[in-house]
Amino acid sequence: MADTTTQAVVTETLATEVIPAEKVQAQPAEKVVLGKDGTPFDPERAMALIEKLQNENKELKPKAKLADELTAEQQKIKDAQMSELEKANKRALELEVELKAITRREMQRAAAEKAKLPMEFAERLRGETQEELEADAMKLLTVIPKAPALKTDVTNPGGGSQVTETREQKRERLKGTNSQIFSNDAKTGVVWPMQE
Repeated sequence: MADTTTQAVVTETLATEVIPAEKVQAQPAEKVVLGKDGTPFDPERAMALIEKLQNENKELKPKAKLADELTAEQQKIKDAQMSELEKANKRALELEVELKAITRREMQRAAAEKAKLPMEFAERLRGETQEELEADAMKLLTVIPKAPALKTDVTNPGGGSQVTETREQKRERLKGTNSQIFSNDAKTGVVWPMQE
């Protein structure tokens, strides 16, 4: 007992100053046990307090369980809402990326059309703005070899040229000036025109 009392005195004095264990005098221990409120311990009063607290605990257990269930449900609702929000954010991000890609393809097509570049090259254009895409289209146009111009003459009028020769003129050109190829005399049947 004296040991415990000595430790208590040492512990209290440690807060202010350190006293060596030899200088601490042993104080006689009291046999009366005091409660937290400073009153002497009464076993009957303590038992009544314990029973009162146990009854309160029994009454509060169902309420605590209900509160836990409500908290869990509230958390599930928050999670569901959060996941819906996350889904909506993800979808919005996907649509934004898709819109950006469509806008870029349209800008590339417009730049290629303005530079009279074949549409096959539109996807190869680089740049972020319309001006940059148009500049790249012009640069690409200078690198692409140009098709040779087709010669147009009578035998090769070309795809879109108009024919100025009538049917009669064509027949005369092919047959010659003598359009009578059959002879009137019975000796010969066909007359071949002589070329001069």
